[in-house]
Amino acid sequence: TRQDQGRYPKEGWHPNERLTPQEALALFTTGSAYAAHEEDIKGTLRAGKLADFVVLPEDPTKIDPEKLLTVKVTATYVGGQRVF
Repeated sequence: TRQDQGRYPKEGWHPNERLTPQEALALFTTGSAYAAHEEDIKGTLRAGKLADFVVLPEDPTKIDPEKLLTVKVTATYVGGQRVF
C-alpha cells in the first residue's frame, strides 16, 4: 500500500511504484530464494525443498491490501514440521 499503519501518507509514497499483492508474494518467496542462490531448496513448495511456510486463514493476494496487517497466522512450518 506504500503507507504506514496509520495510512500515512494518504495517497501512499509514489503510488505508481506500488507492487501488486502477487508481485510482493513472489518477491518474498521465489525472489528471495533466487537472490540467495537457494532456489533449489527454497522458494516453492516441492518435494525435497525445506518447506518453511505459514498458513493463513485467507488468500493474501485476494483481500483488500489495507487488511493485510490484520491477517493472523494460523500455523507456521519450518522444515516441514509445525512449530506454531
